[in-house]
Amino acid sequence: MELLIWETANEYVRRGKEIAEKQDIGERRALRMEIQKKHGLTELQAINIINNRNIKDYVAIARRKWEEEEKESEKPDNNDTL
Repeated sequence: MELLIWETANEYVRRGKEIAEKQDIGERRALRMEIQKKHGLTELQAINIINNRNIKDYVAIARRKWEEEEKESEKPDNNDTL
């Protein structure tokens, strides 16, 4: 899973604007699913990013989640001492 950053989110906005269809079907749906899979987002978050809504919030949430996962992965495993 990749960290969602501002530049990446704006690239998805740009790509979303190039798609004529405004409903979550066809190319737009494929783009939404790509964002979800690549960045671990919910369907609503991905749709909002494509529609240029709440991007600042979603980037901040992704950063915080990434940092928490990094901290968790750095913790020593108690089973290693056995």
